[in-house]
Amino acid sequence: MYKILFFLCFPVLILAQKQKVGGTVMNTENEKLSSVKVELYNSQNTLIKELKTDENGKFILEGIAEQEVKLVVKNQ
Repeated sequence: MYKILFFLCFPVLILAQKQKVGGTVMNTENEKLSSVKVELYNSQNTLIKELKTDENGKFILEGIAEQEVKLVVKNQ
């Protein structure tokens, strides 16, 4: 099982119009992890968007409306 280090390019709380959040998912050996599931939830814990990281461990979630959100990263 991997321990995941997660680096965000933007804060997790998004309080502006139509934003995007992105980052790179890496393990404790600084290896970039591909195909890791990234989920975005609103304050009512409703799934807003989901995707998997690319071959370089990167992801971008775009078109996020003004609201408080929670980002969840799962390596299955």
